Amino acid sequence: MKDDRFIKKLLLVIACLLALNILLTVFYHSPDSFAAKNFEYKVVGDIFLSGGEINRDLLEESLNEYSKEGWELAFPLDFYTFVFRR
Repeated sequence: MKDDRFIKKLLLVIACLLALNILLTVFYHSPDSFAAKNFEYKVVGDIFLSGGEINRDLLEESLNEYSKEGWELAFPLDFYTFVFRR
């Protein structure tokens, strides 16, 4: 007899939690995640080379210019190619 009450109470709790989960899913709209933002990408490569080697001054000047235009370095593709986004 006590086991039946426990099982009924447990089933009631489970049903309430499931209903709450459904209601929260339906009515709660989460804000856009970081990944949902739209980015514009720019791939830049080999313009920093001077005689087969990286010209550090040209690289620094170019990075500063891209930054002023709102670009940020996303990741390097290889040693001479960079991906920017804004």
